[in-house]
Amino acid sequence: MIARKYYICLLSTKNYAMQVMYVLEKLGYKRFELIFTPYEIKKGCNYSIKFNNLEDLNIIINEVYKLNINIESVYSIERINGKKVIKKINYFI
Repeated sequence: MIARKYYICLLSTKNYAMQVMYVLEKLGYKRFELIFTPYEIKKGCNYSIKFNNLEDLNIIINEVYKLNINIESVYSIERINGKKVIKKINYFI
């Protein structure tokens, strides 16, 4: 069984996601990636911030707080034998 897991942070608009990514890049963080939000989570043209370690969510939370932006939701996405398993994560600020 092969499993790959990562996380995504969904903000309310693609512009917010782009703004947060810009800030993260300016701060030197290279472990975040701007991706299209999976269709199974939100239909339409939206971006999410992808990261591999759940602990990195704290970095995003700190930056969105400074920008007065709300996180809409956070998900774990795991591929198990080719099947995508998506789970919503409860997080606390």
